[in-house]
Amino acid sequence: MTHDYSNWRELTRYDPPADQFVLIGMEGSYPVVGKRCRYVKDGNEYLTNEFYIPATGNRIRQLKTRPIYWLPIKGGMKCEE
Repeated sequence: MTHDYSNWRELTRYDPPADQFVLIGMEGSYPVVGKRCRYVKDGNEYLTNEFYIPATGNRIRQLKTRPIYWLPIKGGMKCEE
């Protein structure tokens, strides 16, 4: 059984920001908590199309054939890394 992501937000160039944890999911999978990855180049910060998943230590990358959907976590979330 797949999760319904029809009312979730799709990953864009600017959303979600890299400084907050969000609930993410992909078609055919259950949602997980993740944090968007970023990098700094020439003093400027850029967002990537990858999410770090603290529960597993893995990263999930958005591919053209596999969009990532996300929802903000109400009340926020803190995680010690």
